[in-house]
Amino acid sequence: MSGKVYLIGAGIGTEELLTIKAMKIIQECDVILYDKLIDKNILNYTKHDCIKIFCGKENKRHYMSQDEINYKLVEYAKNGMTVCRLKGGDPYIYGRGSEEAIFLSNNNIEFEVIPGISSIYAALNFCGIPITHRGVSNSIHVFTASSLEDDLDFQIISKLEGTIIFLMAREKIPFLIEQLLNNKTKQQLAAIISSAGTSKQKCIVDTLVNLSGRDFDISSKEPTMFVLSDTIGFRKLLNWYENKILFGKKVVLCCPKGHNIWLKQQLQNMGAEVVEINSMYYQDKSENVQSVIDRLASYNYIVFTSKVGVDSFFEFLKKNNIDIRNIKAQYVAIGEKTANKLKSFCINEIIIPNEYTSKELFLTLKEKLTNKDKILLIRSENADNILTENIKEITPFVDDIRPYKFIQQNNIVFDINDIKDAHIYVFTSSAFFDSFINIYDIIDILKYRTVIAIGPATKERIEKYGIYAILSSVYSQEGILEKILEVTKNV
Repeated sequence: MSGKVYLIGAGIGTEELLTIKAMKIIQECDVILYDKLIDKNILNYTKHDCIKIFCGKENKRHYMSQDEINYKLVEYAKNGMTVCRLKGGDPYIYGRGSEEAIFLSNNNIEFEVIPGISSIYAALNFCGIPITHRGVSNSIHVFTASSLEDDLDFQIISKLEGTIIFLMAREKIPFLIEQLLNNKTKQQLAAIISSAGTSKQKCIVDTLVNLSGRDFDISSKEPTMFVLSDTIGFRKLLNWYENKILFGKKVVLCCPKGHNIWLKQQLQNMGAEVVEINSMYYQDKSENVQSVIDRLASYNYIVFTSKVGVDSFFEFLKKNNIDIRNIKAQYVAIGEKTANKLKSFCINEIIIPNEYTSKELFLTLKEKLTNKDKILLIRSENADNILTENIKEITPFVDDIRPYKFIQQNNIVFDINDIKDAHIYVFTSSAFFDSFINIYDIIDILKYRTVIAIGPATKERIEKYGIYAILSSVYSQEGILEKILEVTKNV
């Protein structure tokens, strides 16, 4: 049975412009073929075993021909897979989506097209320029700049009213200005917009005559458009994006998948571009809980050092129909987030240390433990044995169960060019810092960047590499955000 292909528009600049329907399909797909101008954070939402294929196009360089892309879509679909073709902007707006759809139709492959937000209007929006405005601009005219000399009559274009947009215009801007100066008033407002919706966004606004001969300092690799419109005059009033507190800042967040959603959303809401690196993924080993099932009722304390441990433990109990009412122990959580996960299982009496570290966790337990207490530790297989050994100095009755393990992620889609220009790097554990360094050999770069560690152990690990790390105000997402806002005043 054949699978199905979804042609999906990824919008521009940020993953947050993806539609809900597109996100649902991406989370379920078996294969994803993606272009260059998407936010790669979107690929973090795929299944771990999803096949990810880059088939983007750069200036004068195509990683895959259009024919190769077409045949790949058909090949995977015929193998019964759900296939996503992820394209920047909208699939049907200068994205060759219709060509791919026709090819799929001719090969009897079921397909669906999910619209995306196009740069035609979104890029202007991010720069505070409405594409239309009553009484000022009542029409929209869009051209591509790839074959201007042959196809466009500038005498006709210059007579058009409304907003005129030239896409893919970087190398053609001097030619455009020259042609338009010959046919349109020299005082016509124009805007050159590049990398809209990212930390590199630039919007150069001036009259045609003043733009003539200027150096715009825009790389040929950056998506750029040239705009003529009287609505450009509204930019001073409507420039909402560039006025955000973290606009222009790029933050690399190295953390477990799905564990720092709040922090990421807060950073994005404040205008930062966030690159989320899930350098490890966790492998479920909840079968290890089986060894203590017969002793669950005997423990005095059950200690969790992460949200993942809470999920692994209770999901195992649920699958095996074990009644948690038989557990009489006091629950202990290393921090607020772990405690909140316990509360989702209707557990409300929880011991939490004042500081969210293993050292403080032990000191909190030390005040309560006797040499007869029985302790169950639920931790990662990657964790060291220091906490266990410290507790055993008080009571010998300690079971240290490891129901999950973090494993190096080998199919990271972000390459070094995606991260080396970041202003701030955030590490949420020592293990994730180590895995990050294993993937990206950028120690020398980090020495000259702002690096934030969530806690003392992570800070100590980072500084062993000769990298200065700033300690989070509080060892939590909230503490990291507070520290980012503090340091960005000087970044």
